[in-house]
Amino acid sequence: MKWVKALGGVVGVAALLGLGIILGHFAIPKGADPLAPSVSQDLDLEILETVMGQLDASRIRETLRELSREPHLASSPRDEALVQLLLQRWRDPESGLDSAGTSTYEVLLSFPSQEQPNRVAVVAPTGDILFSCRQSEENLTEEQAGPDVVSPYAAYAPSGTPQVNLSVHNSLELRNSSNVLGIIRGAVEPDRYVMYGNHRDSWVHGAVDPSSGTAVLLEISRVLGTLLKKGEASPNPAPVQGLS
Repeated sequence: MKWVKALGGVVGVAALLGLGIILGHFAIPKGADPLAPSVSQDLDLEILETVMGQLDASRIRETLRELSREPHLASSPRDEALVQLLLQRWRDPESGLDSAGTSTYEVLLSFPSQEQPNRVAVVAPTGDILFSCRQSEENLTEEQAGPDVVSPYAAYAPSGTPQVNLSVHNSLELRNSSNVLGIIRGAVEPDRYVMYGNHRDSWVHGAVDPSSGTAVLLEISRVLGTLLKKGEASPNPAPVQGLS
């Protein structure tokens, strides 16, 4: 009799499964969109094409030229001046973001000694110097020269003379340095964030690292801010743009 009970259980499960399929078939309206477009598709291709069409390579070039005009070591006056430049861009009444501000932190930074410049040398057993590195990089253009260019150094290396004869003369100092944060509020899910950013400081002029990324970031934020001010776009989720 056990096989009869087992057969009855199988038939019962099959019947329930078939009933569920039939109910589901007739309960769901034909041609209904199961998800709203705003939920099923996070990427709005029309907005993407609008943004890509308004990106201006010449603006990126000019922004990069301004960012890399002078060296801007972290916490230096020039670096803090760039903080104000970024705030001005992100608070612009025509192309600014919803909000922008700064946060200042006391951080431990490493600086080279001006009195004892770092150098790398190859020394023979007799004490003769066979090779010594340059104390400064060769300037290929006049724009690269300037009194604020620091000499090459191994950041955060302890001062002293290691056995490899690498003489290091750095100092660790607590200084204030600012992060800049710009925000566009999302339209549908404002509690979710898309974050993108770049670091701002540079030992020298920093045209490649980091100012190329900063220039592109500022151009993207300019286009998004312009569309936002015209009421043509409100991203979802909220983009958070940061520069440290």
